[in-house]
Amino acid sequence: MLNLIHQRNADLMKAIRREIASSPYGTPIMETLSRAVEQPAPRFYVTFESALRAVSLSLAGKTPCRDIRRKRQWHDLTSLVADLLDRQPMPLTMAVARVLTTAHAPSFYISPARALSIYHEQQRISAAIRSSRPKTSGDTPQLPHRA
Repeated sequence: MLNLIHQRNADLMKAIRREIASSPYGTPIMETLSRAVEQPAPRFYVTFESALRAVSLSLAGKTPCRDIRRKRQWHDLTSLVADLLDRQPMPLTMAVARVLTTAHAPSFYISPARALSIYHEQQRISAAIRSSRPKTSGDTPQLPHRA
């Protein structure tokens, strides 16, 4: 699960950078983050087990959770699985696995506030990595010596 979170954060940072690059100067960061989290994500960042459980509950007419973003995620995932099963009958486990490995998620399913937290956390990590690198003569420009 931790790998999925790291991958989601990395993919989210790419989406945020794209939004920052395409936004006019002075655009509020929360506006930029709101657009970034609603961009399609490269995948659903959930484990197979939790996806199978949620899709099974959804197909049985039960709500797998109360959180609005999670509910939307499970609804979107269930719709993709149901569409696949309509086109090509197969066991539910295979349909869930196929959707998880091939489908893009319609969004990141996180709040702009959570995206801001991830953004700041990733910036802190990047700064710590940069500051821990040993300084080499190539890091800072040197003025030529005069005789």
